[in-house]
Amino acid sequence: MFLVAPSFSDNLKKVARYVDLGLTLFEYDIIQVGDQKKVLCREVDYGEPYEPTEVPTIQGHLDYIEDPKVNAVFEKAIEDIKSKGVKVEPKKRRITLRYKGDIIGRIRCRKTLFYIRTIFDDEVRHNISSEDEWKDFKENLLYPNL
Repeated sequence: MFLVAPSFSDNLKKVARYVDLGLTLFEYDIIQVGDQKKVLCREVDYGEPYEPTEVPTIQGHLDYIEDPKVNAVFEKAIEDIKSKGVKVEPKKRRITLRYKGDIIGRIRCRKTLFYIRTIFDDEVRHNISSEDEWKDFKENLLYPNL
């Protein structure tokens, strides 16, 4: 695709980096040479295309945990959390937990454990690496107000 104009704004040049259509921009000037008008075109270099960013997923967080037993506990925890009507939103480095639109906690995965901080316990970090730790956390701290 070719776009031709007298000039392009900086914003358009930034947006062009996201377009994956083989886009080429040309700016032109009209000059007078004797009694004739001439059009001079030049290609606009708007930089390298942006690489698409990876969309965070629960699976991506799960893959970060190296211990298969902790993986199983993490999967169970996500299931349990969702079953209470809590929305699980994967982000780049954490998972945000929302209930009725409000953030109620966050989960971060590590190689040998995951930890949870909730608003119900003043954001204290709770490391979880076993079924017993998850069960204790779930029963005593995760849902006191839900």
